[in-house]
Amino acid sequence: MEFDQYGFGLLYQGIQVVVEEDKLHTIDVEGFAHLVNGALNELAIWVAKSKDRERLKTAQALVEALLNSHRTTS
Repeated sequence: MEFDQYGFGLLYQGIQVVVEEDKLHTIDVEGFAHLVNGALNELAIWVAKSKDRERLKTAQALVEALLNSHRTTS
């Protein structure tokens, strides 16, 4: 599997590392990386289009909630 070195590839590799370290649980590393990548891209657009200064904080909380929901309990 070949990914770009700086964008999606870094995200994929980071997720793979935390899964291997048993810090994150997912059904499939590549699929989860695509899910997170797409969500981050859409979230960035959502924040950028808003005049609400609190939207960035909301976006950060959403990302944290998503990742925490996949955190392992070990």
